[in-house]
Amino acid sequence: MSAKLEEWMKSSGWSVAELAELLGTSRAAVYPWLNGDSKPSADVLARLELLSHGKVTARSFLLADK
Repeated sequence: MSAKLEEWMKSSGWSVAELAELLGTSRAAVYPWLNGDSKPSADVLARLELLSHGKVTARSFLLADK
């Protein structure tokens, strides 16, 4: 799942800092998602799904293995 998030960020042209700001979180919170070390909270997942127009889904994050 982290690869899908990273791919979407690159295609959107967004940096970690920009994504964090759009999601109302910190850059330090985003890096572990990209590394596959943690998953966003449910409310952040919902915002991420809306922001990505369904390209990054809450379901795929929740079902992904570490």
